[in-house]
Amino acid sequence: MTIGVKNLSIRTDAKKILLQNIHTKFSSEEFLVLLGNNGAGKSLLLRCILGLQEIDAGAIEFFHQNKEPITFESARSELGLVLQDSEKQILCNIVREDLLFGLEMHGVSHNERENRIHEVCELLPISHLLNRNVLSLSGGERRLISIATVIVCKPRIIFLDEPFQSLDYPTALALLQALIALHQKKVGIVLVTHNYHAVLAHATKVLILEAGVVIFEGSPVTGIAQFAQLGLESPRSSLDHMTLQPMSPGTRLQPPS
Repeated sequence: MTIGVKNLSIRTDAKKILLQNIHTKFSSEEFLVLLGNNGAGKSLLLRCILGLQEIDAGAIEFFHQNKEPITFESARSELGLVLQDSEKQILCNIVREDLLFGLEMHGVSHNERENRIHEVCELLPISHLLNRNVLSLSGGERRLISIATVIVCKPRIIFLDEPFQSLDYPTALALLQALIALHQKKVGIVLVTHNYHAVLAHATKVLILEAGVVIFEGSPVTGIAQFAQLGLESPRSSLDHMTLQPMSPGTRLQPPS
């Protein structure tokens, strides 16, 4: 699947520009990292693509691999979204029930449901949480479960808005490894994050927004070389040596020193 964004613009009632002439394209084979300072329009762009936000101008188009156009209604079942406030995606009291609920809504057969749960438990460290009440989980555990409820439905493209937020180092590492594994299986990843230091080494494309305008689109290598002039913190390590490092609460994923 390929998604094309053509001259997308959004304004407030007071005519303030939130997104202006966004023009980009990405496929289900890409690992796209979407960067920008707070208020740049990253989350808003995701909501537009997923039909959660009305647009004032432009268009969002969806295509099969053979380049045949498809409707948003046809594409929607192949798109997954992890919200920044991901706890809103947890609907059931017990973790296993929440995973099963999403599979049932997607029409997955009873026998296949258990296989899907087993697969997502191999990707993410949640096996020990399956029979837990959601209210007994930590914030990081609940975030991980909300991500699992999306992955278990096997979308072609997964959109994640600040998924590393509130995760400790081992859990953040497990999540990054899961995203890498999914991308290797031809699942598209579109990732909004401020914790980009560890992620860029695995990205195929970087898109940078500033005040609702795309100021860079291209390879991570080219983007990093321009970070300083684009107003972003430059990595303190080369792209080849970026990795996750232990974090204190509230800090970013960092490259090795």
